[in-house]
Amino acid sequence: MVAGLYREIDALVAALRREGDAQMAAWADSVVRAGFAESASNLASYMALRRRDLRPLQRPLMALGLSSLGRLESRVLPTLVAVRAALAALAGLAPEEGPSEETFFAGERRLVERAHELLGRPSSSRPTALLGTCGTQCRGRAYQLRA
Repeated sequence: MVAGLYREIDALVAALRREGDAQMAAWADSVVRAGFAESASNLASYMALRRRDLRPLQRPLMALGLSSLGRLESRVLPTLVAVRAALAALAGLAPEEGPSEETFFAGERRLVERAHELLGRPSSSRPTALLGTCGTQCRGRAYQLRA
């Protein structure tokens, strides 16, 4: 069972890398902001992942005490590589190195940084930020939200 899960995760990692790379190539002219490529690459991997039904993988992974792959939005490939390394160890396969802690949590860090850029830093008087969107009929008009 564990060796089979390893093979499935390994195939999934390879497929997401291929599909993510293809999406990044399609976005090549659009990703112009310095430092945004890593976030865009993770988004491309996430989009490729969400085209799949992960339920057949989730329960067996959870039964082994591993990630259910349910909260990997900010770190798609690092999570899958970490799960693959754990499965390799459990299956007695050649040891694999998983991502470093810094690499694993880099997406979370980028997400916080981007939120602060867009919404400002939280403060004790304003611990929550809201972002609202509206259609083209709102263009050129300023709106103020009151709490």
